[in-house]
Amino acid sequence: MNLFSEKNYFILILLILVVGALFIAIKINPPQQNSTNKKILQEIDSLLPLMENKSITSSDFNQIASQVGQDDYAQGEIVELKALADDKEYTHIGHGLGFLYQYIKTGVAPVCPGHSLSHYYVFIKHNQTDLAENNLNDSENEFGIWSNDLILRNNTNMTDMNEFSSLYHSAILQIESGNSTASDDEISYFSDAICT
Repeated sequence: MNLFSEKNYFILILLILVVGALFIAIKINPPQQNSTNKKILQEIDSLLPLMENKSITSSDFNQIASQVGQDDYAQGEIVELKALADDKEYTHIGHGLGFLYQYIKTGVAPVCPGHSLSHYYVFIKHNQTDLAENNLNDSENEFGIWSNDLILRNNTNMTDMNEFSSLYHSAILQIESGNSTASDDEISYFSDAICT
């Protein structure tokens, strides 16, 4: 029994080290708040009224795309934002703009398996299979990091986390069995899940 406890303790320490290494690997050094970043943040702010009025188009993101340069995360978000604008998915545009704003401000990419899963469903609905598959892969890659981060931060009610985990894994199993649809309520549930 004592050996089993020591083994569990060792596994826990190893898990913490792996999660820490993964967190460091995906964390990007925060950019300095230089004039370019301030301009990008101002540009994002200028898009909010267009989003709220439901008049935003994919071309409205061209200025930001040129300002972020070769940053893979930011460019990926912009590709999705353009597609969401084409599909008139305004709620999801709002979330994406929020993530992009925080990323530009802090240099840290959010870990949001629920949000990525919701985008999978949105992109499937609009027959954008490449973006859908990218989001599904992101979601599956992020889930372990996300759940470990919440546990380490003691950042959530375990009942809520267990409920989310159960619904998340059920959705993944349904997708793997060929059912790639979800109700608007399910999509909203995953979209609104906590990020780390």
